[in-house]
Amino acid sequence: MIGDKIRQRRLELGLTQIQLSEKTDIKKNTISNYENNITSPSEENLIRLINALKCDANFLFEDEMNIIKTDRFSFNEKTLIKKYRTLDKYGKQAIDYLLDVEYNRCTVSEKKEKTVKMFKVARSSDGEKPQTVELTQDEYERLLKAVEMDDNEF
Repeated sequence: MIGDKIRQRRLELGLTQIQLSEKTDIKKNTISNYENNITSPSEENLIRLINALKCDANFLFEDEMNIIKTDRFSFNEKTLIKKYRTLDKYGKQAIDYLLDVEYNRCTVSEKKEKTVKMFKVARSSDGEKPQTVELTQDEYERLLKAVEMDDNEF
């Protein structure tokens, strides 16, 4: 967290909280709150801290950036995310519903008969709201086969 990085850098420079307070015109209690991750510095105070600690923002936010680093995603996942972000509201809604359907299909307990929620997504021009339909696993697989047959005709 950013407070840990502030403390780390302050100690590397051999500064006390009081000395850092004097260099930045930020109250000692406020610095203590930052270092204990109670509060986060304002943009103005962040700039003061960066200058006094002789570091850059990358150093202070390094831990937060590691949490959201995208190199944990495969190339295919990154491509899908880029495509998703270009969709309009209707397209995102359709993908969200399909993802929910597939997630439910894959995570339903094997001990009971699998049911899958299907979503009828309304076209943006027809004014209807999406509807939920529950299908058994067998019904869902037959629906997929029917869709595949339709696709093969084109």
